[in-house]
Amino acid sequence: MIKRLGSYEQQHPVIQALKELDKILKTEYLLQYMDDVSLRQIIQKQLNKGENVNKFARAISWGNSGEIKFASKAEQLLVDVCRRLIQNTIIAWNYLYMSNESSQSKSYRKKEPNQSYRRKFTSEVATYQSSWYF
Repeated sequence: MIKRLGSYEQQHPVIQALKELDKILKTEYLLQYMDDVSLRQIIQKQLNKGENVNKFARAISWGNSGEIKFASKAEQLLVDVCRRLIQNTIIAWNYLYMSNESSQSKSYRKKEPNQSYRRKFTSEVATYQSSWYF
């Protein structure tokens, strides 16, 4: 069906109808977004997760202003894989460390760890200005 629609002229009635349907759906979503506080909060939480991931990636790759300056695509991919490996290692260490702490501390079980506690361990683990050799 997509191939068929792609072969039509832009003024074809089916394409025009689909464009109008798209406008209606976008308008309906915007009205729902403006009206529903819980929907806005859910969307904001998801946006914050993405921002935190990007902030963490920038903290890991501080050299060259976080830019990957290599000649070939293969070298760029290698740098990206290494950066993800370092990120995942820090996340795994945090998980294991916090799991160990929670099993040893009775007071920790009673209260939920807050965001600043999590960030504290992330900052302690990562030595951001180190040299990494692979």
